[in-house]
Amino acid sequence: ALQEREAGLHRAQSMAKLTHVITGPDGSFENWPETLPQIIGVDPDHMIRSTRAWLDILHPADRAIFRAKAIEAGVRKTRTDVEYRLRRADGAWIHLKQVMEPIEGRTDVNGKHYWFHTIQDITEQKQAEESIRRMNRIYAVLSGINTLIVRVHDRDELFREACRIAVEQGQFKMAWMGVVDRSAMKIRPIASAGADAGYAGFREEVRERLSLLDGTPAGYGPPAMAIREKQAVVINDVETDPRIHHKSAHVDRGIRALVSLPLLIADEPVAVFSLHAAEAGYFDEAEMKLLTELVGDIAYAIDHIDKQERLNYLAYYDELTGLPNRTLLTDRLGQTVLEAARRERRVAVLCLDLDRFKFVNETLGHDTGNALIKGVAQRLLECVRPGDSVARLEGDEFAMVFADVAQTDDAYRVLHRVKERFALPLAVDGHNL
Repeated sequence: ALQEREAGLHRAQSMAKLTHVITGPDGSFENWPETLPQIIGVDPDHMIRSTRAWLDILHPADRAIFRAKAIEAGVRKTRTDVEYRLRRADGAWIHLKQVMEPIEGRTDVNGKHYWFHTIQDITEQKQAEESIRRMNRIYAVLSGINTLIVRVHDRDELFREACRIAVEQGQFKMAWMGVVDRSAMKIRPIASAGADAGYAGFREEVRERLSLLDGTPAGYGPPAMAIREKQAVVINDVETDPRIHHKSAHVDRGIRALVSLPLLIADEPVAVFSLHAAEAGYFDEAEMKLLTELVGDIAYAIDHIDKQERLNYLAYYDELTGLPNRTLLTDRLGQTVLEAARRERRVAVLCLDLDRFKFVNETLGHDTGNALIKGVAQRLLECVRPGDSVARLEGDEFAMVFADVAQTDDAYRVLHRVKERFALPLAVDGHNL
């Protein structure tokens, strides 16, 4: 019957990851079940025999707490509990909860008590609690950025505030965002937040060249990989992951894990969002699901902002040449006339169109015609002074506004420059027009 009870107790302790040890007044281990060496990962023949040796395998930051609790229990001779981290024989850190209580009626010759210690492995519980804390932080970031998306209509401000929210509400050590600049073939940092957002490792990290994202050696960093592969790149241990080339710069600043998330619009990467965490193994499947949703929301906001900016641009500028259109020219002309009247000066307006433009379009094609229009716009810009305006009204019609004209002859001199410039043909698509 005793053996059956002991077997049942052993099974229950194993399932609950629970064990115990009886210690003498001097801290020596007097008695323990086989579950104790199992929990700390040692062979029963090499079991620790004293509280002093037990202290040696505790986390250095927790030893003072354990010692203080043990002294408190000894002085008060009352039940005391403590939580701490312990390094198993296999090198893994586990969380333990220990309850110390004196054994009534059992003392040595000096009247000092023997102690019964209940020890439970609460690692899974701690991990679950930490996961919930991390998830709550991610939810806070998601909520904060989605609120931000509603009220912010400027891309750079959106980036700055997103990084700030990630650091303040998500408690990330650092966050930064960069845009894909394909003309310069680089990832260009736009915003960052965190105490060490400007450190050397960060500056190196964002120098990835997009021309190297085809897999050549220099396109190595997580941001470059995220852009190239169009998916998140997770580094859950910066000290051991070969994809991190500035390990000491990260570790020295308390960064143990990071993720680079591409922002995709129409399946094309337009930016990257990098988050740096203090805990190794931070980014698990649950966090990544929320973070993927987060960058999807930011990408949607960027797309909306870009489209709105495009509409605003087209309302006042010619799409082909980038010159002001009729609407913007009319507004500028009104302001220029008012200013000239105030200063008792004159304003000159030159309107012109191109002869035989229709013939160019019909014989050489619209692409050549468009190239010709852009060439004309460039030559007109070379003829004006600072403060003057050149606009494309429509088709092959242009206008120039000369502000602050002192004499009529001043306007004629500008007209002469225009005629001189257009006395020379424009070379367009192999044709001199």
